[in-house]
Amino acid sequence: MKDFVYHNPVEVRFGPGVLAGLGARVRAAGLDHVVLVGGGEAARRVGAYDQAVASLDGACV
Repeated sequence: MKDFVYHNPVEVRFGPGVLAGLGARVRAAGLDHVVLVGGGEAARRVGAYDQAVASLDGACV
C-alpha cells in the first residue's frame, strides 16, 4: 500500500438556534452548494429539515 494522508475536518454543533445560523456559516465558508443528509423522516417530523432549508435559502445558498 502506498502512503497517503486522509484529512477530514469535521465540526458538529448541537443546541437551540444552531440551525438558524446554518446558512450564514455555510456562506462564510465560501460554499454555495450543500447536501443535507438525514435518516428516515425524523428530521422532517421535528421541523429540523425545514429550519435548515429556510436558513440556507435566507443566505442564498
